[in-house]
Amino acid sequence: MHLIGGGYLNAIWPHHARLLRAARRLSELSGARLAATGLGLTPAADTAADTEALREALAAFDHVTVRDAPSAQLSRARQAPDDAFLGLPDVAGFRAGPSEAPAAEGDVWVCLQSDMADPGVLDDAVAAVRSALTGPELAGRTVRYLEAIPGADRAAFERLADLIPEEHFVPFTRVWQEGFPARAGQTWLTSRFHFHLLAAACGAAGTALEVSADYYRVKHQSLLDAGTGWSVTPAGDRTARPPARSSSFPETADRLHRTKLREAEELYPAPEAPEDPPAVAAGRVLPGRAVARFLRR
Repeated sequence: MHLIGGGYLNAIWPHHARLLRAARRLSELSGARLAATGLGLTPAADTAADTEALREALAAFDHVTVRDAPSAQLSRARQAPDDAFLGLPDVAGFRAGPSEAPAAEGDVWVCLQSDMADPGVLDDAVAAVRSALTGPELAGRTVRYLEAIPGADRAAFERLADLIPEEHFVPFTRVWQEGFPARAGQTWLTSRFHFHLLAAACGAAGTALEVSADYYRVKHQSLLDAGTGWSVTPAGDRTARPPARSSSFPETADRLHRTKLREAEELYPAPEAPEDPPAVAAGRVLPGRAVARFLRR
């Protein structure tokens, strides 16, 4: 039983604590090992009793890692990279090494969320993005809008449609089919945590726009601590901070990927190599090899 990383075990959704109890019960019934990786546990419940209950529940797991320092302090679990670092090699724009591409030559990508935003903060974030798009630093660059959650991310686009043409709106379905579009040389203005992670890993510059004072502040801070080099536009600010980057972060991201890969291999060790298959008659193809040949076409 493996709880994949994410920020869903916290005071915002207290009922999700049942996942820990359910996993423990399933382990008791089946004997299955329990693992949890890359958890984000803030904002935390206010009471000491809740904190102790969380620690007790996680103590029943065979393997636990969390993705940020406040979660590590809260749970007393080991801090490790976010689970998304495991998939970095599948991102087309990722290159494992220093990124020397200029930060101001590629497209500008925007994504602002209306979900998880504190009251009134989305208005401020839209104003901040508008200030950046109409300012001299991004003048003349192609601007695109990337949707992460259908509907939740469309609201801000509608309010920026005078600056971003409809044909430059990239729906989530296209991302699902074609992959994440980040490349070195781009500039990103986004509130999304994983867009910050992936775009910075590809060498893009950006500013992370906070939409909440607790939940997203910790998430983006964990990436700043990892060395993305991005700027942060605090919740409530109506002027975006100048985008920034660290040319060394793609190399750091590769190291974090390899750290995450070792954790995955610890949890899911590679099976031992099978013995040599029995000899077959000349011209006959084993079924598994036939499938492999088909998949390579």
